[in-house]
Order: sequence, then structure tokens, then C-alpha cells
Amino acid sequence: MREQTRRALADIPGQGGTDPDPATAAPLPSATSKLELAPPKAGRERPLIALLAADQGTAAAELMVAYSILKEAAAAEVLIVSPSGSWMALHPALRIWADQSLAQFDQANPEGADILIVPGLQRHKNPTLAGWVREQASKEAAVMALGSGAALVARSGLLDGRSAIAHWYYQAWLQRDFQRTRWIDDRSYVQDGRMISTAGIAAAVPALVALVEGTAGSAAAATVARRIGLEAWSPGYDRSGLSLLPEHLVTGALNGLAFWRHERVGMPVEDGFDEIAVAMTAEAWSRTGRSRLVAMNAVGRVRSRHGLILDVDTEAAPSHIVRPLAAGPGALGQALDEISRRYGTPTARLVALQLEHPSAAGGTGK
Repeated sequence: MREQTRRALADIPGQGGTDPDPATAAPLPSATSKLELAPPKAGRERPLIALLAADQGTAAAELMVAYSILKEAAAAEVLIVSPSGSWMALHPALRIWADQSLAQFDQANPEGADILIVPGLQRHKNPTLAGWVREQASKEAAVMALGSGAALVARSGLLDGRSAIAHWYYQAWLQRDFQRTRWIDDRSYVQDGRMISTAGIAAAVPALVALVEGTAGSAAAATVARRIGLEAWSPGYDRSGLSLLPEHLVTGALNGLAFWRHERVGMPVEDGFDEIAVAMTAEAWSRTGRSRLVAMNAVGRVRSRHGLILDVDTEAAPSHIVRPLAAGPGALGQALDEISRRYGTPTARLVALQLEHPSAAGGTGK
């Protein structure tokens, strides 16, 4: 039962890392919302931001939320790059098209990105991706790890001697395997030099707005924050209540074993869809252990309000339909409420725990 629920939460990082070295330990950065970023590289009027993805297994919400917030600000060139530069099967749901392959990006931008964003990746041991992250860092790109994306960045060696944070579940394993990093718990995001890291999915949203502030200024950040319903983007954060309790293990095991109650959930998606709402809804319903979500449309592929191409099922026959009515991150709270009504409060709490939503167990933003 315990192992089933652990797998539902996340893939566990493998071995790696070394014994702590006090000489390399960095002092804890100050708790400020301001991210300090270098100006765009020579010849660029605005920053070039690369969103790294794998061909399979990239965290849907982390990738799509980052894309949406940064595109909404319209203050940087934002590209999703993957090894193949084609269709990517995200985790735990959705299928989208990458803008460029790693090779295409390198050929077009030999000087590298200004900012590299690394979302959670199931295959965080991928040497190709780890090498590409190191290469971008060597070209003086700022690197932002979103949630469990810290696993790949740590494996790349870029967090040695620095302070960082990660998704709460991953962090326990990262603390064991990467002891040269000072892992902290009381922030939603932290910057240490050119390395930036965030807590899990829902808690990463303030960091992305702070990134907008760092690249485009406070007015642009405030505009984006209003658009997505975010009141503030302070790094203050309390996740002391986030832990895997026996009740979560029982809920996860029972949901997984009761296969006769599993259902296919359909989410109708049209052109101009809100990337954050769709991603948050897909993440929530795909993590219940009771349902599998499919994006559906009678016509075919659709394009988001910021140009993201989403593949859909044109012949879906779901037993239940969900529609993300709220825009932005508010769609996650809406999805959790509906999950609670359909599958019960314990399942909704288990999903909230996985997505590091404040309703999980007392974790709140401040």
C-alpha cells in the first residue's frame, strides 16, 4: 500500500551526490521576493527563455503554467525545447508540441538562453538533458528549477554549495542524495546566484510572477498577477503540514486497487483555452487514482490563448465531463472541490498534497 501511494506522488530520485563539504556551504540567501537577473545577452532586446521538456514525462502543470505566465507578460521570447522538438507526452496527462529541438535551439542560439526553466521530469537521470542544462549554465544562463525539476538540476551539479528548495516529497530524497546543497523548507522560492528553485506546482506560481518582475518590472508582474488571480508573490511559505500520513497511504491504495470504480474523465478544450486552467485541471483529475483524464474536441488539435498546440481525443467516450470554469490557478481549487464531491474528501486531500496546494494539510502562503 505504501509503495503504491509513493509512486502516485512522484518518481523517487535515485542515487547520486556526495558527503557534505562545509567549505562549500553557502549562506542562506535573504528572503526577498525580488529576483536579480542579468540583462539580456548582447544583441537581444528582451530575454530568451528556454523551457526544457523531455519527449515523455514532463510535469504538465509546471511546464504549461510557466509558459502561460511568461507569455502573458510578453516581455521575453519563450520557447519550449525538447530532444526531438515534436510531440511530447506530458505527465500525468496531455500531449503538446515543442517549439524546437535541443539541436535547433543550439544552432539558432549558440550563445545560449538568458534563462533556462527546468520543470519536473520523470526521467531526471537523463544524461542528455543533464548535459544540456550544464551547457546552458556554462553560457551564463540563469537556471530555474520548478518543483521536482530540482532533481535534474541537482544531478547536473549546479546546486552544489548552494541553497535550494524543491517539491516537498522530492526534497526528503534530495537531502539524502545531494548533501552539498542546503535544502530549505520555509520559502516558496529561493535564489542563490544564478540558480533559482521553487516548491511544488501550486507553490511555484509566485516564483514565476517574480521572474516576470525580474525581467519586465513590477508593473508587468502586477498585471500578470491580477490576470491569474494572485494577490502577492512573496516567497514566504509554510509547508510544515505537508507530509505523507497513514490516511493518505490508505486512500491511495484503496483508490488504486478498486479498479472497477476507475473512470475516464473527459475535458472539452477549444481554441483559445487558458493554459493554466487546463493544466491544473488535468493534473488534479489524473492524480486521484480513480480517473484518467483526456482532453477532447470533435475537430482535432487546438491552440491555446498564447499559441500552445494541444493534441486531443476526437472519439472520447468519457463517463464524466469536467470543465475548468475558473481561469488561472483558481481552476485547481475548483477541481479539488469537484473531486471531493465525486470521490470524497480523502481523495481530494491526497491530490492537494501531490500538487502542494494550501488545502493539503495546513501549508499556506504568506
